[in-house]
This record gives sequence, C-alpha cells and structure tokens, in this order.
Amino acid sequence: CSNQLPFVWHGQTITAGGTGVATHTTQNANGCDVITTLNLTVNSTETATEDITICANELPFLWNGQVINAGGNGVATHISQNSSGCNVTTTLNLTVNPATTTEENVTICESELPYMWNGQTVTEAGYHVAQVSNTNASGCIDRTCLNLTVLSGPAMSYSIDYDLCMPSTVSVTPNSTADGYIYSWYLNDNLVSNSTTPFVFNLPAAGCHDLVLELSAGNGCTYEIQSEEICVDYVPLADFVFSSGNVSTSSDVHVINLSQNATSYTWYTSNGTSSTNTNPILSFENGNSSSYYVTLYAYSPNGCVDSITRLISIEEEIIFYVPNTFTPDGDEFNHYFGPVISSGIDVYNYGFTIYNRWGERVFETHDVNVMWDGTYNGKMVQDGVYTWKLEFLQRNNDKRHHYTGHVTKIR
Repeated sequence: CSNQLPFVWHGQTITAGGTGVATHTTQNANGCDVITTLNLTVNSTETATEDITICANELPFLWNGQVINAGGNGVATHISQNSSGCNVTTTLNLTVNPATTTEENVTICESELPYMWNGQTVTEAGYHVAQVSNTNASGCIDRTCLNLTVLSGPAMSYSIDYDLCMPSTVSVTPNSTADGYIYSWYLNDNLVSNSTTPFVFNLPAAGCHDLVLELSAGNGCTYEIQSEEICVDYVPLADFVFSSGNVSTSSDVHVINLSQNATSYTWYTSNGTSSTNTNPILSFENGNSSSYYVTLYAYSPNGCVDSITRLISIEEEIIFYVPNTFTPDGDEFNHYFGPVISSGIDVYNYGFTIYNRWGERVFETHDVNVMWDGTYNGKMVQDGVYTWKLEFLQRNNDKRHHYTGHVTKIR
C-alpha cells in the first residue's frame, strides 16, 4: 500500500513501485549465484467523505464509535481497509438542523380553569405547565411550551343572617371590600343587589336558595367569591280533630293530625299525659274531670312552631236495662222491678216512678237500690200493664235524661 513506502527489501530501501526496481544475489547449494529481481506493485490508499444531517435533539451523535457533540466539516475521521488491505480514510461532515422551542404565554381568568390547550387539560398556572411537539420540514421536532398565568380574584368573604321561618329577611354583610370590582349578588341565578355595603332582602318562598357573590374586574374576569345555601321553612299550621268528635265515651281517644308544613309533633293534655306520635291515642283514664284540654305543637325541620288547643269531653257511657215483665209471686226469681244500672248515671240525681193505667202513681224512688215489689199502699196491685218513667243526670256533665216504658206485672 502506498502508506507502506518507503519499502525495505533485503536491506534495500524502495521508494517507488515498478518492474525490476531492485535485484538481490544469493548462492544456491552448488555455490552458484541466484539473482532475484523485485517487481513492486504499490496500491494507493483511499479517502472518502461521509455527509450526515441530524437534528439538534440527536446530539451527542455516535459515529463509528466516536461521540460527536457538534456539527461541522471534518468533525471526525475513520480508517478502514479496502479489499486490497489498504487504508480507507473517511471524513465526517455533520450538519445539525436545529430543533426549535417556542414559548406560548397565555393569561386567563380563574373561572376558566381547567384550561384546555392543544387537547391537554391544565388545572393550574405555571411555567412550561404543558408542551406539544410537531415535526418540521427538516424532520426535526419543534416544541411549543405553555406558560400559563391565572388571574385570581380578591380574597374576601361575606356573612349572612336570616330568619329560619317564613317570612324571612336576609341580612348580608361583606367582611371586606374589593376596590375596583363590580359586585353582583345572585339568589338562585337572579340578581338581587349590586351593593358593596351591607344590605337586606326578602326571600320569595320557603325552601333552599343559593346566594352567590360574583366580582367583575376591568380585565374581563368574573370571580365567584362565595356561595351560601339558605334554607327556610314555612311556619307550620297546627290542626287536629278527635276521631270521636269533641265528645267521647272512651277514656282512650284517637286524634287525627291535620297539620301542614310540619315534620314533628308534641301533644300535651291537661291531665298530664303527652306524646310525640303523629296521630297518637291519648289516655284520660285517670282523669278527675269530664273535660280536658289537648294542645298540639307542630314543628318544621328548622324548628318553626305553631300550636292549637282543643277541648274534649269524656262522657261515661250510659248503660242500663229495664225489664218488661216481673212476677212478684213470692219466689226468689224476678220478684222486684226497676232499672238495672251499669254506668254513666249520677245516682244522686235519680228518679224512678211507676203509674197505673189511670195515671195514678203507685211507686216512686230516688234510690237506685230500691225497686218496686208490686204493691201499692201495702197491697199487691192487679196484674196488668204499668207505665214507668226514669229520670237522671249523666255523670260528669249533668246532662238530664228522660226515659219511659211499660212493664207487665204477672203473678
């Protein structure tokens, strides 16, 4: 190879190739000269150039085991052998196309978060909070980075005070001021005020309402500062009736609750009993009176209350029996005639009278324990039909009762 020149042959220095460029004499076994002539062929070495183009993001670049950190002409060489075994020197010319990075600066209002940018959801402000890459005409990557600025609203709040029961007035007091902002107060998305100072307004109806303060800035941003839920109730309307009406012959009285706008109840009676049932059965069994007051308190979920009191009379049921025949024949059966009293009668205001067919009074008593034995003036009356009249006051309420009937006397 040309890089092996000068060439040493049998102690001779050969500087160029050719035919018969040198001779060398030796002796053979017979002592005769052996003359050797050198024909030298010199193969030339080779040089080559390799041109490569890459993108900047591919640096450092690895070429034939060498690390290349920058582009340029002749930035590296590499030696190899050709088919003749001679050196081939290759020189690298490296072209580096730049990969660009562009910054996109965006300013938004706080209400615009989360922010959509090139298909990405951005939830907060920051430097290079998102990026997107594209391939340019050179085949290199162009990267765009987002710098997001979020304009936040002022730090402020407000307090409210209101009645839990309708009609309800709401008092609103800003706890601080935000200069340069337009105030908008919304109740259920309806504007109720633009005041920057304390103000009041009336709720339109019972239920839960959303009060929201929005501040509008000169930069076009609107900030929702605070949202409050206001829940108020209609005042209950307490009402009830007794299933038996206002008079009952039973000491256990079932009441029917007719209240409106209420969810819980408390019942009190003038004889000291109470209940929290919706439709209770009230007991007056141990009462000492014939009339009792029953009071109902009806409560809404927020504690709004209404009450009503009604009077009920407990009347003992009148139970008595008057037979229609009797046999005063001296045996032990059916010998006396009179009412059989069970309940409901004032025994101290009692009268029982018997008349014959001519209207003559043959018997009278005011004692419930005294009955007619069938005699008049000491003698047994004739068999036949007699008229009786029963009068008494009802126990506990002094109501007077009158009853008449007939009895047949058989002997």
